[in-house]
Amino acid sequence: MACDLQIAEFAQNGPYLTVRFTSSAGGIRARLNNGLGDAYNPYFDYVAADGNGRVTWPHIPEGEFQLNAYDANNCTVLRNVQVVVPKVRGCTNPFASNWNPDATDDDGSCQLPGSQWFAVGGLYPPVAALATPVSSLFKADQTPRQGLYVEVELYRITETVPFARLRQAVRSQYTTTNAEPYLRGLLDTEAVPVRVDAYVDDTATVVFNYRYREVDSEGVGQWRQHPASHYAVLSAPESSLRPYIAGSDALPLTAFAEPTQFVGYPLEVSAVLPADRLGTWYAQWRYLDSAGRQVEVKAVPLPADLPAGVVRLRVPPLPPVCAASVELTLMDIDRTSAANCAPVVVTPPTTTPVKPAPRDFNSSDFNTSDYR
Repeated sequence: MACDLQIAEFAQNGPYLTVRFTSSAGGIRARLNNGLGDAYNPYFDYVAADGNGRVTWPHIPEGEFQLNAYDANNCTVLRNVQVVVPKVRGCTNPFASNWNPDATDDDGSCQLPGSQWFAVGGLYPPVAALATPVSSLFKADQTPRQGLYVEVELYRITETVPFARLRQAVRSQYTTTNAEPYLRGLLDTEAVPVRVDAYVDDTATVVFNYRYREVDSEGVGQWRQHPASHYAVLSAPESSLRPYIAGSDALPLTAFAEPTQFVGYPLEVSAVLPADRLGTWYAQWRYLDSAGRQVEVKAVPLPADLPAGVVRLRVPPLPPVCAASVELTLMDIDRTSAANCAPVVVTPPTTTPVKPAPRDFNSSDFNTSDYR
């Protein structure tokens, strides 16, 4: 029995390696081992050569390997392989807006997001979509990853034990996971009156973070944690609080410091206070009359130590007697304006009516309009 197994062609192009073997016995199988003698990738064991004796390995990591092949006569061939993967510079952080999945060398250009705000609850709950992108939808041999999903853990920033664990099947590389049902159970509204001008409703705000990892039929990946904290705020009070709502039905909460809803007892308004504020902020109450004209502006300074989230504001007492409505805006400028309820005086027109010229009915001119 002659052993004529040999390498006839060896072609390497970055992380791709193609080797063509020749053997009179046929039945050629080959594999790549790392320095420990194990397969370099769990997706690969011995690979059968095609009809032309070729074996191709894609996406080989950089390093030193040993090529090991045998044929039907159990003849073997060994060869050391040095794989050098070209460096692809770019952003390697999956949370960044400019993440490059093909990048191997981080160039420091990652544009990481800041804190995100999510409004949860209400009659039509919005989606609290958390970014959970995966590295790839395919294995190293370009076959789909079976049973691929992401496992997500939610936890408060002051705690290490997660308050929720969830999983999301992966349908695209840039997949997202909806955490709204898990955040909603942590939020409520206090039905107590506010005794100060500004009061943080802790029960209507949750500051949290999350981490996730990829899981497929081959195993689990490493945990990835988002670099910033997130805020979940209550979008509307419970139906049981409706008798306490002043004026009209609640409006949805937003994360942009806009007027939001009457909450708790009458003469209170709930708004969202941002986290990245500088200097003194004011609750500006702008009073308008029935014609929509401004009659007074009251700017109430907010305490500097108020944390970000849902803040309940007490409407100032003793509004102007001529005010018909009030608008609330959170801003960093004091635009206080004194009340002006002077009545609007309507001045009648002063022009004298023009009288027509008198007619001479004794005129004999039959061309005048008096005789027509």
